[in-house]
Amino acid sequence: IQVMETPGHPSVYADWLHADGAPAVLLYGHFDVQPVPDPAVWSSDPFQPDFRDGRVYARGSSDMKCQLLASLLAIEDLLAEDGRLPVNVRVLFEGEEETLSPNLRGLVSGMRDRLQADFAVTADGQQPVAGRPRIGVGSRGFCDLEVHVQTADGDLHSGTYGGTVRNAARTLGELIAGLYSADGRVAVDGFYDDVDVPSHEERVLLAGELEAAAAQGAVLGSTGEPGWSAWERATLRPSLEVNGLIGGYTGPGPMTVVPARALAKLSCRLVPDQDPDAVRRLVGDHLVRHAPPDVRVTVVRGGASVPAYRCRRDHPVVTAAASVLREMSSGEPELAISGGSLPVQAYLKAELGVSTITFGFSTDDEGAHGIDEFHRLESFTDARAAYRRLYAELGRAPVEEA
Repeated sequence: IQVMETPGHPSVYADWLHADGAPAVLLYGHFDVQPVPDPAVWSSDPFQPDFRDGRVYARGSSDMKCQLLASLLAIEDLLAEDGRLPVNVRVLFEGEEETLSPNLRGLVSGMRDRLQADFAVTADGQQPVAGRPRIGVGSRGFCDLEVHVQTADGDLHSGTYGGTVRNAARTLGELIAGLYSADGRVAVDGFYDDVDVPSHEERVLLAGELEAAAAQGAVLGSTGEPGWSAWERATLRPSLEVNGLIGGYTGPGPMTVVPARALAKLSCRLVPDQDPDAVRRLVGDHLVRHAPPDVRVTVVRGGASVPAYRCRRDHPVVTAAASVLREMSSGEPELAISGGSLPVQAYLKAELGVSTITFGFSTDDEGAHGIDEFHRLESFTDARAAYRRLYAELGRAPVEEA
């Protein structure tokens, strides 16, 4: 076991490499969690596990400490019973996933020899509902940026200047509105040029995901790119979102000014073949090009840039996981693509040529990142048993050339 220092939070590496002739699996996880802005609104202390009603309530219980622990305890169980593992195991746990893993790619690149594996698995994933198995075979990419608008040296009196000078907040609103067409598409030139069009098979496979989300009453929204279902827009298609706006006076009571400065934070979710840095440049160029000539627009590059990832649906790691879940449940496991971003998948593929799946037992209703986050103890037990079987399956799985 070794603590691996990074410019940010450290990672942890460990291995067990005594299964002669067997493949190697890289087990990934993260031990960082989302912050808790106001612990008082929780039913119990968010940083002390509270066991009640067959659940454990705590920040990070669902995402992903319980799942991480289950994958490790399965290794401990096998070593205690057999004295050995059926597969060689390398473990990499990081502490920056919730901030899009800013130092992970550099770490992986510098540890290529030590991280070599035939498959990679992470428990950082969910099932739609308990007992409905899901294997994650992809995730969308990500990039972000800030746009700063300045119309004057300082805020101006609205009685003197209102209606005669540009308002930075209004100008920014107009620029943001111009990012979208009336039909819901992103109106940035070139935004869709490199988008990989999903196959009919992918769209059919995701139909079950849409049904599951609708059954839970998930809010899927009624706007977006035409010709695609809400769930397809959230997984198979790219998006551009406004994450936050700041402009002018927002405190209590009136303050009659014409704002001189405004700021917006934007981010894109991306699909295969889109280059995150290229998309960020396209969006930034669009904003600058469409700004009035007497307005100063500054685009600031964001800190995160992650390409989209896909794992072949017939890859041996998918086959092994599906076999385990088929034995443990009455249904065929769904092969899902996450609308979010999991940087490790893209980084392991780019740096090591290793394909990754998510093999998780948390469920979508457990409130990950929210108030009173919890994890079902029954799901924890299932995960521990499933990982034991998965290690055995991977020990017998065929190895592909990278």
